[in-house]
Amino acid sequence: MGHLFVIHGDLTHLVADAIVYSTRRALDDAGDLYSAFAEHLPGFAESLTFLRQKKLSLEVGEAFWIMRPTPGQSGVVGAISVGGAQGKHERSAKAVQNAIRVAVQGLREDGRKGELSIALPTFLTGRGGGKGELLTLAKTQLQAAQKVLSEPGMELVDVVFVTFTASVFHAYINVRRLLPRPNHGLPPPPPELVRALRDRSCVLFAGSGLSIPAGLGSWNQLVTSLKDKLGLGNEALPDQIDAYLDLAQWYRDAVPDGAPDDLDTLIAQQFGGPEDELRPTLAHYLLFSLKMRTLVTTN
Repeated sequence: MGHLFVIHGDLTHLVADAIVYSTRRALDDAGDLYSAFAEHLPGFAESLTFLRQKKLSLEVGEAFWIMRPTPGQSGVVGAISVGGAQGKHERSAKAVQNAIRVAVQGLREDGRKGELSIALPTFLTGRGGGKGELLTLAKTQLQAAQKVLSEPGMELVDVVFVTFTASVFHAYINVRRLLPRPNHGLPPPPPELVRALRDRSCVLFAGSGLSIPAGLGSWNQLVTSLKDKLGLGNEALPDQIDAYLDLAQWYRDAVPDGAPDDLDTLIAQQFGGPEDELRPTLAHYLLFSLKMRTLVTTN
């Protein structure tokens, strides 16, 4: 932990403990981020309207909670990065640092222990006026985040900048590669693994647990559903692993294909939840940025 990442994607389609919303002191619906947050995060627009009506006295660089996290949904921290007399680099650095600190402090106060992931936008790279200074903004914001991660209490925190356009991603990832990497006491990866990744000859083997944080059901949940449907309930199975592998066949023998609750339907119900409830995790983004040649999964 204590890592700093850059990925390419949609900030509102990422599972994280908290995601950061860049805004201005008016807390209105201006800016490139508003429509995506309002569309994909239930309650966001109403929460922002409520805060705006309270006429908060907010300074540039200040961060605050817009929505506390709920089960299955990221919390949202607002950061004032637009406006003010300060230079854009100074205020974006303050917004980055304060957003991370507010998110971590709030999550810890809510009882969240262990590892945390905080996802941030790339501040001022849209209509914020910094498109012509991408490399400088990237360096300023990445260094600001890295400085916070070196503070006491941040050892179990990961920070990820989520870039929405390819040009911004290339600017931030190029700067990230030049920054010193913290020593987390981990050995360097084997040279043959690095070589295989570069040659695109590496095969990724992923267990089924990788999909659970994204909102999908687990292997055990599927097995429990099959047992319940077959009337086995909590009955112990003779050899669990072999019996679990046989359960699907037992179910198909008992409920023929085409029946209202056949195996295909059950699997679709278990793993085909509403699209707005299924979001990839940071691990998904990072793994697929490696451009693996082949993926093998127990799913």
